[in-house]
Amino acid sequence: MKNTGNVTIDYYKIYFIAQCTDNSTITDWTNGLNVLPGTMVSDYTFFDIGNKTVSSMAVYKIYLENYQYDLELYINP
Repeated sequence: MKNTGNVTIDYYKIYFIAQCTDNSTITDWTNGLNVLPGTMVSDYTFFDIGNKTVSSMAVYKIYLENYQYDLELYINP
C-alpha cells in the first residue's frame, strides 16, 4: 500500500474475495497500521480455504482511517 496523500494512514483494512474452482467464494481480510505520507508498506496474509482450490483472488474493499483528523474512507476498487 502506498500513501500518496498528506496525512498518515493510522489504520487500514483490506478485504479479499477468492473464487474457487467449485464456483463458491471465500472472503477474508487483513489489516495494518501507520503508513506515513509518501511511504509504502507491503505484507502478506493467510486465510483458511479448507479443502477448496482457489482459481482467482481480488481485493474488493479497502478501509482507511486517520485518527488525528477523524477521517474514514472506503474504497471499492
